[in-house]
Amino acid sequence: MYPARTCRDLHMCHPKLKSGNYWIDPNEGIPDDSIQVYCDFENNSTCIFPNNQTRSHRRKWFSGPDGYKWFGKELRGFGTVRRGRDGPKEGTCPSQLAFLRLLSDRARQNVTYHCLNSAAWSSGKGDLNHSIKIKGDNGVELHASSSNKFKPQIIRDDCHIKDGKWRQTIITVDTSKPHRLPVLDVAVFDIGGQGEEFGLDIGPVCFS
Repeated sequence: MYPARTCRDLHMCHPKLKSGNYWIDPNEGIPDDSIQVYCDFENNSTCIFPNNQTRSHRRKWFSGPDGYKWFGKELRGFGTVRRGRDGPKEGTCPSQLAFLRLLSDRARQNVTYHCLNSAAWSSGKGDLNHSIKIKGDNGVELHASSSNKFKPQIIRDDCHIKDGKWRQTIITVDTSKPHRLPVLDVAVFDIGGQGEEFGLDIGPVCFS
């Protein structure tokens, strides 16, 4: 009936609450458009989960010469990544997302690339020219050749190992510009050859 604006506000009023799912209303007013989010009280973060379509199957998505393919737009690998958990309305309305950004100082989101003989970031020989590209909500593309203020952080990069085993590359976009997230799409390159397969998981976008 009376949702807080953000998880940070909720925790200030109720410091004994445990991290979990709660209803918030960043644009305030009537609570009919409130959204359910995950509150990470250890980091004072408000996290919106993508829908299930952003966890793709691990398989052969394309055959042909290597070249950039946008996973959502061209390969139709997943739908929108903006929808939250089930709420009064279908997904997270743009107004709520806009206000949540205004109330936040940072935003972060992980992209996990599951790979079978498919490089994601580095080729293993210092070549970063064909790293995957991450398109933010403001249209900016983030990749290995981006300037330092735009470049994503690499948590793990095992996909340069092509040994017939499934491996992972995990990339984090952590920015002081909340309007850059959530991730809209991911462009992949090393996917067309024989035996090259992959899958993508888009994690929750967390505002703090």
